[in-house]
Amino acid sequence: MIILTHKITNSLFFVNCHKKEIYMRPLYIAIFTLVIILLSGCRDIQIKTIVNNDGSITRTYIITKDIQFKKDKYADITEDKIADEIQRNIDNSYFPIDTLWEISFTADTINKEATTKFTNTYKNIKKLQQDFTKENYRLKPLNPKIEIKRTFKWFSTENTYKESYQRIFRGKPYKEYFTKKEIKKIRSGKTKENDSVQRKYYAWVAYAIVDEIITIINIESDSAYNLNAWKKFMYDKISENTFSTPKEDINPFMLPEINSNRQDIDFSDAERLITSIQRYSDINISKEMEKKVQESLEEKVELYMSLFTDHLLFSLKLPGKIVETNADSIKNKTVYWKMDPFIAGAPVEMILKTKQSNAGIPITLVAVIIGFLSFWLIRKKRR
Repeated sequence: MIILTHKITNSLFFVNCHKKEIYMRPLYIAIFTLVIILLSGCRDIQIKTIVNNDGSITRTYIITKDIQFKKDKYADITEDKIADEIQRNIDNSYFPIDTLWEISFTADTINKEATTKFTNTYKNIKKLQQDFTKENYRLKPLNPKIEIKRTFKWFSTENTYKESYQRIFRGKPYKEYFTKKEIKKIRSGKTKENDSVQRKYYAWVAYAIVDEIITIINIESDSAYNLNAWKKFMYDKISENTFSTPKEDINPFMLPEINSNRQDIDFSDAERLITSIQRYSDINISKEMEKKVQESLEEKVELYMSLFTDHLLFSLKLPGKIVETNADSIKNKTVYWKMDPFIAGAPVEMILKTKQSNAGIPITLVAVIIGFLSFWLIRKKRR
């Protein structure tokens, strides 16, 4: 199903990212080339979930991107262009989507936005969870899980919904690193360019990536390596560059000992990364191990950068009256969460509990019993 809310008379292309958001990426984490990420980045993505009384679940993904129109060119947007954009959103989706979903596309020339909407209704939670085992969606490495529990009581039914995701990197718990005030500020999204809280957050992510590399090596090795010297060196570099006077081109992984032609070390350059580990820890790491480190880290860093540029907003509606939730906000019996920025190093869990009245059930039973007794008494009197 294709919908055009406005007639398009200009050729259309999709804007990948605002300049501000490109600049805001943590340069000093030394990420590998981000071309793939930027091709699908800077999107507003709504993940809507409605749990129905019959146990079915309606899941909707609404992906909104900025659009621009080239001047002096007037060509109607074609179905091929729409199909290409829909396919790009499927290929770069955070959740499993296929062409069997109900799909709609809206191009809004007034607000300069293009919106692709995917909707599917699952028969039950088991069917949805089975979909999560599919390949080729971004959040799969975080092992997404949805649990729905219904507890029936005489006068009420309690519903509990949990949606959870594992952390991206294994590092220091954020509650031990940040103050409550800093946590609140980071979650609010009110940090500014190069302010102390933003730099501290980037440092926390950088520390977690170093810890992740060490964990990968030890998991994939037959024996544990002592990488404390390398870890200390990297931590010192991160701290030195993060908490000093910020500069636009600061990068804590600019290691002169292993640079050639003043090129910065980054996580796409496994050879230099492994060289630095071997230099500071005096160990030998095989090419096979180098490849494993590269593949595992590349997947995790790409996911982190995707979540950094995109804006994910979850909403949930569950039958009954809300009695408990950890949602960011509530409106019209619907709860909302933003993707937690601390998913970089901490698991995320979204919880909602509701209670439904079952008063009609006992009332109906009493009415049936009264009716039966009345019928029985009438028949008895006639005898």
